[in-house]
Amino acid sequence: REVTGTAAKNTAYILSETYGEVARLVLDRNLRCGVQVKTINEAYGRDFIPTFNIMLGKGGVEPTFPAVLSTKMDGVRLLAFVDNNHDVVLRTRSGKIALIGNLSARLSKLDPGVYDGELASLTGKQKDRTRISGQVNRSMHGTNHNITDGYFYIFDFIEQSDWDRQLSSAPYAFRYGYLQDNVPHDLMFGVLKQETVNSPTDVERHFTSALEEGYEGVMVRYVEDPYIF
Repeated sequence: REVTGTAAKNTAYILSETYGEVARLVLDRNLRCGVQVKTINEAYGRDFIPTFNIMLGKGGVEPTFPAVLSTKMDGVRLLAFVDNNHDVVLRTRSGKIALIGNLSARLSKLDPGVYDGELASLTGKQKDRTRISGQVNRSMHGTNHNITDGYFYIFDFIEQSDWDRQLSSAPYAFRYGYLQDNVPHDLMFGVLKQETVNSPTDVERHFTSALEEGYEGVMVRYVEDPYIF
């Protein structure tokens, strides 16, 4: 700091006559110049501004078959990082740490790696989402919160080394097969069931059924796709 207190106020007043709009945008953290974090990282290096990248679904994509389909559980996206000491860190889709002690303790039995999934109610339905999201929000304020009526539906797995370099070539069939072989059924987590679909008619039938039962919809995944950050 070069100026503080009253001197800082006086300096800000003087500068505002010429640079007022720029100062306002800087203080508001919004330069409105069409430059995003991705643009800056492309110019100065991938890690210049740290980001938390996960694979996201895309709507409106023409599906190819065969594919695998699962019911879309309505909850909070969560990634469980299990290290070589079996310590567990839970992060939301934005990278924020969620301190959910009872879930972390149960996940510590898993082999090291990154487990991607959805923390939802035991039903996984839309009507119960707010009860889970509220508990997750409380867990992100630095105090441990043991979640109730929650279930972590795991649908993907990434090796820690692949996560660190933000590059994975393993197809989804391999990653899902790993989950089936290595993740036991637990009271608080398990592998999300996937079904093979062979046509748009299959997808539409599952989608309609999911909506009628109170779910958010369905997710279609392609068995040859890598994890795309």
